[in-house]
Amino acid sequence: MLQNNNYLKERLNYLMELRKYYFESIHCKKIFNKARDLCLKDKPYLSLLLSLYYLPINTFKYLGYLKDLYYFQRVDMEIKLINDEIDNKNK
Repeated sequence: MLQNNNYLKERLNYLMELRKYYFESIHCKKIFNKARDLCLKDKPYLSLLLSLYYLPINTFKYLGYLKDLYYFQRVDMEIKLINDEIDNKNK
């Protein structure tokens, strides 16, 4: 039983690091998009041209962003479940 609890704590530490990675990844992508939008705010024609030119790449980047968001939410849920499991075993 002690071995199982130790495994859960190790898994929890791993998930906390993974959660931090996905949080930083999502946050950096939001900052990058905000900076890009501010740079192109005064240049609507260039913005439209670049949006059309990079449409396939931007589509893949957006799908990657959605994937990161999904994994962040999944890891967050797993952290909550493991914390509940550890609390139940300690009682």
